[in-house]
Amino acid sequence: RGVDVIALLLKPQHVALPVSRGESTMKCIADVLSAADTRERPIMVQGFSAGAFMYGNLLTELGRRGAEGADFAARIKGSVWDSPVDASGVPFGLSRAIMDGGVAGRSEGTVGQRLLQSALEAYLSPSGPMRQYYQASSDAMHGKAFGAGFSSPLAVPTAVIYSEADTVTRSEDIRAVFDKWREAGSAVEEAVFEGTQHVSHLPADPGRYEQVVARVVREAFAG
Repeated sequence: RGVDVIALLLKPQHVALPVSRGESTMKCIADVLSAADTRERPIMVQGFSAGAFMYGNLLTELGRRGAEGADFAARIKGSVWDSPVDASGVPFGLSRAIMDGGVAGRSEGTVGQRLLQSALEAYLSPSGPMRQYYQASSDAMHGKAFGAGFSSPLAVPTAVIYSEADTVTRSEDIRAVFDKWREAGSAVEEAVFEGTQHVSHLPADPGRYEQVVARVVREAFAG
């Protein structure tokens, strides 16, 4: 449809290694999208699951860049989020992703998955040295104040797609984040699917899913 796309294949390492993989990956994407041949182009974001964590890393990186970051943020015109995971959901989601071996949900509730989840909870303890990296991303997604000159990258047409039946991310956590986006000026549409599991909403109702995405695209690029 004439749209250029950058797709990031998110792996457990991007979340487990927040500096060497998470932050550095989003810095590279910011560099590519700030190059001379791309810096005038509008941007729309779609994130799945821990893609929300990665987007928080991008916003944090933009905050470090001052005026350049502000210019970048002004180019973000819309976003769609499918089963977004906040920092509190990382231990369970990451432990399941690592233990599943490519078969979604296979490891949930097993001894190995529960042990790894406990280890990750300790790894992300509020008093631990790694928590700061996850918290920075979460703060950005929760509408942490940006520097002077920033037009809020949250105040754009947005849709969030989720299900109450999702065992990886809690719906109340999702709503808490996007309530903050509404406060920032975003028109957030919540598309709640019935009985679908984590990032499995598209196969359940492709027509509805496509309508939700298309609405954001239309509103984001209406001008």
